[in-house]
Amino acid sequence: MADDKRTDNRSQVVLKIKFKSENLDQFIQRYSVDVSQGGIFIRTKKPLDVGQKLRFEFQLRDSSPLIMGEGVVMWTREKDPSRPDIAPGMGVRFEKLEGDSRKTIQAVLAEKGGADDGRFGASSS
Repeated sequence: MADDKRTDNRSQVVLKIKFKSENLDQFIQRYSVDVSQGGIFIRTKKPLDVGQKLRFEFQLRDSSPLIMGEGVVMWTREKDPSRPDIAPGMGVRFEKLEGDSRKTIQAVLAEKGGADDGRFGASSS
């Protein structure tokens, strides 16, 4: 059967996250600490494996798109019971951004005073 001979480019994960924010300003206030020029930290109890490629769509509460594209998981952080103030999750490096995603990221960085910690390295459009 042909299905048994698949080459494994199909393993890309699709990740849709709807943030509780009503608008871009609320998103910036709540999540700007998690966004950099090259990627985003996604808070999750079950991070994907390092190296996992994914397609993502981050939306506002009303389903309006915020940031869309493709990325790769670069690092993870597990829950640490001794540090309940630090969220578990994964750092995703942007590989490709779509639509107005780059403008959204620039708006977040401008609100942060242009600060970018560089955790994710260079990104492409």
